[in-house]
Amino acid sequence: MRRLGLLDVSSFGGWVVAPLLGSSWHDAEEVVERLVDAQLLDVSTTDDNGSLRYQIHDLIRAFARERGEAEETVDTIRTAAARAAECWLGLVQVAGSRMPHATLDTIRTPVLDQYIEADHVEEIVADPEAWFDAEQTGLVGVVERVSELDLTDIATRLAATLCSSRFSVRNLFGQWWRTHTAALAAARRAGDRRGEARLLAGLGWLRYEQDRFDEAAGYYEQALVAYEHSDDRRGQAVTRTRARAARPRCA
Repeated sequence: MRRLGLLDVSSFGGWVVAPLLGSSWHDAEEVVERLVDAQLLDVSTTDDNGSLRYQIHDLIRAFARERGEAEETVDTIRTAAARAAECWLGLVQVAGSRMPHATLDTIRTPVLDQYIEADHVEEIVADPEAWFDAEQTGLVGVVERVSELDLTDIATRLAATLCSSRFSVRNLFGQWWRTHTAALAAARRAGDRRGEARLLAGLGWLRYEQDRFDEAAGYYEQALVAYEHSDDRRGQAVTRTRARAARPRCA
C-alpha cells in the first residue's frame, strides 16, 4: 500500500502492483485482493474485457505516501516508480500503435514483458481508446511523479511517447503541456541536454499544432541549441525541418 501511495495515483489497473512490488502478476493479484478485503482499495469499474480498476481514497493515499516516504529508502522509491512508469510506457506504445495517425518512433520497453505476460497485455489494451480514457489522468500524474523523483530518462520517454500517440491524435494540449514541462524541468536539473532537446522539440510541436507559430519557432530554436550540445545530428535535422515549417507563418 505504501508504494501505491508513493506513486500518488488515485485510480489504476491492478497490473501496476506487479512492477511496483517487483513481483509476479499472480502475486500482485493476491496483494490487490487482500487490500480490497481490508477496504484499503475500492473496485471502481470493470472494463468490457473484464479488467478491474481500483480506487484509493484521498486520505488513505496521503497516509500511504507519508508512511512510504518515512519507511522506504529513496533508491527503493525511485526503482519502484521507474518500473511502474516503464510498464505504463510499454502499454502506451502497444495501445498507441493501434490508433490512427500515431507517429510512434520508440522501441517497446522490455520491462513490460518482464512483469506483464503478453496475454494480459492484450486484455489490458484490448480497446485502446477506452484504455487511454481510463488512464489519462494517471498517465499525466505518473510523468509528473517520476519527474519529481528526477527519473529523467523514463519521464522524457513517456512524455514524448504520449505526445506521439494519444495527446496529438486527440489534441489533448493541456496534458501534453503538463507532461512535457514536468519532464523538461527534470532534464534541466539533471543536465540532460539530449532529453531537454527532445522535450523542447515536443513543446515546439505542441505550439505548432495550436497555431502559435512564434512560440513554436522559439522552442525549436532552443531545441536545436540543446541538440547541438548533445551532438545529436538526427535530432538537429528533424528539428530544423519542423522549424522551417513553422517559420513562414511567424512573420
